[in-house]
Amino acid sequence: MPKILVLPITLTSTFLHIKKYSELYLLLILFISTSYLRFQNLGFSEYCVDEPGAFLFYGKETTGESVSEFLLKQRKGPMQFIVSYLPYLVTGDFQNELAERLPFAFFNIAAVILFYFVIKKLTGNKTTAFIAAFLFSFNGFIVAFGRVAQYQSLNLFFSLLAVYFYSALISPNEHHKIRKTMFGTLALSLSVLSHWDVVYFVPVILTIFIKFLLNREYPKSYKTRIVLYNFILGTLLLAPYLVLYISSYMGNTDNREYFSSRVSFSSSVEIERDLGRIVLYNPFLMVQVYAIFGFIGIIYDLLTLFIKKLRTPFSGVFTLWFVVVTLLFLFVIGYPGTHLYNFLIPLMILSSLGFYSVIKLFPKWAKVLPIIFCAGVLVFLFHQSERIFVDSVNEYPWQQETIYKYTTQEYSQKDGVVQRNLIGFPHYRKWKEINKFINEENARRETAIGYITNDHPTISQFYMDTQYTENVPIYYAIGIKEPYTFVTDYKFFGTKGKRTIYKIVVGDEYKSVIYIVGEAEK
Repeated sequence: MPKILVLPITLTSTFLHIKKYSELYLLLILFISTSYLRFQNLGFSEYCVDEPGAFLFYGKETTGESVSEFLLKQRKGPMQFIVSYLPYLVTGDFQNELAERLPFAFFNIAAVILFYFVIKKLTGNKTTAFIAAFLFSFNGFIVAFGRVAQYQSLNLFFSLLAVYFYSALISPNEHHKIRKTMFGTLALSLSVLSHWDVVYFVPVILTIFIKFLLNREYPKSYKTRIVLYNFILGTLLLAPYLVLYISSYMGNTDNREYFSSRVSFSSSVEIERDLGRIVLYNPFLMVQVYAIFGFIGIIYDLLTLFIKKLRTPFSGVFTLWFVVVTLLFLFVIGYPGTHLYNFLIPLMILSSLGFYSVIKLFPKWAKVLPIIFCAGVLVFLFHQSERIFVDSVNEYPWQQETIYKYTTQEYSQKDGVVQRNLIGFPHYRKWKEINKFINEENARRETAIGYITNDHPTISQFYMDTQYTENVPIYYAIGIKEPYTFVTDYKFFGTKGKRTIYKIVVGDEYKSVIYIVGEAEK
């Protein structure tokens, strides 16, 4: 029997056993808690507005467009379309929410575990790495990304994998640097092919390469070989796609306008808007924790540059990473949306350094006090994400959620923060049942009557077979209670000549109502 499975029988042996295998036990806790927040009720919600955009031909039949033509006109790389197509090969149905989300959830969980090993490698400290990994795992943005079929989890995993391999360049006593950096370039290329958010990891990767190139311990010929090999590999991996993509992109007016709206190269920060989005995904405690311990972490990170005893090859890198990404959001990115999570990643690491430095201040016999405090913060953040993203009793942010007597704010159509980029929140309105009923109703009427709805057209058009239509004499009006648009009039009070023909109950309350408008029943 493996030693780890032998039950200790005394207090002393128990303590020694836990101490010996503490890393394994903490990794197990990290894996279980992370998996729960991703897998529990994963298939409950229908797709959010952004998810159908991750499917080949948006989950519909192609209208004669080839796969290459479709991919080259997208605003994101091809990786999410490849990954989302794998479940489709098994199910044959893009409307299988659970199947489509599963591979992205696995990548998200893998990114969390990888995050631990990256920070452990960069700091040489398990405590800092575990705190950072738990903060990363329980962050609302990261949890949300792990519960949707979209590119973010791929981007995170491959970017972190690239950093992990590239860090071999300045990690003492690490061998096979050429091989590891080439694995890093492979991972970086896959991240580029996932999404352009890889740019937010460039500061730390560039810093690693610059530190390596300035290191006089290695001959110039060795440095040249590493740079040349990685450049050639990156070119071979990316050029075939990027050359065609850039050519297609330059001829696509919609994509150019989208790029202009996102990248402004001017001071465009809106603190209230951006803070509001962070709070939307992390209503309580997180902002305060990141602000206080992130500030302490910056001080500690900078002190390691001047105190030889604390110095590491990565001293100051996290602060530099945070500053560069912050400047990008301040002066380059016009509308960050949920991409704000990239600003939080170096801040999470700095916050973990802040926690670690506080723990170090306490004498050995009293270190349990800050450790208990840190554990309490992490438990709260876990519970917060569980209530917001996993629990479906209250569908936040359409309904308020109470967490340890703290109640979230009430959102309405007037709040711009909920008008875009709602990702990963629980929301179920039985659109498949709505589609089935209307198909049967149209078959009975022997006609193809269209519909209108107060919900977002992207969602309805994905699930519905009949067409969205306006200004016609007869149509269905599909009223969704608490829709993605936050429009409160789901009963179409201003519409005359309507008649209720179907109601849909979710749980114990009506969530959807279907009316026929404009003509008597045939």
